[in-house]
Amino acid sequence: TDDLRGPDTTPFPLRREANRAGETPLTLALGPGSYLALLERPGRAEARLPFLVPLSPPAGRTLDLGTVRLLEEGQVPPGFVYVPAGTSILGGDPEARSAGPRRKRTMAGFLLARFEVTVAEYREYLDLEGIPSYHHPAGLPGDLPAGSIRWADAHAYCQWSGRRTGLPCRLPMADEWERAARGADGRAFPWGEGFDGTFALTAAAGASVRLLPVGTYAADESPFGVRDLAGSLTEWCDLWYDLGLGLRPVRGGDFMDREPSIVRSASRAGDTGGALAPHRGLRVCLDLPAAD
Repeated sequence: TDDLRGPDTTPFPLRREANRAGETPLTLALGPGSYLALLERPGRAEARLPFLVPLSPPAGRTLDLGTVRLLEEGQVPPGFVYVPAGTSILGGDPEARSAGPRRKRTMAGFLLARFEVTVAEYREYLDLEGIPSYHHPAGLPGDLPAGSIRWADAHAYCQWSGRRTGLPCRLPMADEWERAARGADGRAFPWGEGFDGTFALTAAAGASVRLLPVGTYAADESPFGVRDLAGSLTEWCDLWYDLGLGLRPVRGGDFMDREPSIVRSASRAGDTGGALAPHRGLRVCLDLPAAD
């Protein structure tokens, strides 16, 4: 099994001490737990690779992490985080809302915005496209995350951003979002297993809250370095949550959530996408550039 949770324990936390392992290829003796490898090479962007050593290792007691693609420094645009290809544990959280069954999925790599789209970024899109909006007035602080965005608006923003930058901008798929939030070990929250209402911008701590600038809560960071996935705004994802019901996927907690179960990273929800909800925003995802 790779389930590290016991009745009174939490999954192994990421090791915070700096241990330089050496140059690849290399072989390490590691006990069961959750680890984060920082991969560096001159002229290449740093890559974070979370991985899980299960309680019962595979035959031969060797866990092969395979080959990790390192992108050139210029291939990771400013404001984006590289999520390398890898295997994640998805769903399977009985305390989360509509998490679905536990499953493993190996996904291709992608790039995800470190922060949600801000008011300033979204207002620039509205102004340049000549789109009126009463929900993003000029006096609203530009470093706040942009809420009151419908799914079609989020999709249109990504298309506009792609045309403007020449990058393959899109909304993340729901499974990509969950991998970015939970890493490899299927953790309940981006920071680990235990809930703390002071770690993210939510109302779960019992206090009345308001929107704050993106990145205000440093603890709300995933193993890959993505911020504000547990709090701030819920985020639209691409395709469908329920095609038959016409529901688009929504992921993450927000500043209005009082229930920790909704803030958990495996929680899933769907929405028709037509209403202007103040707690709905977006985050941009990019496909990786073609390999050399």
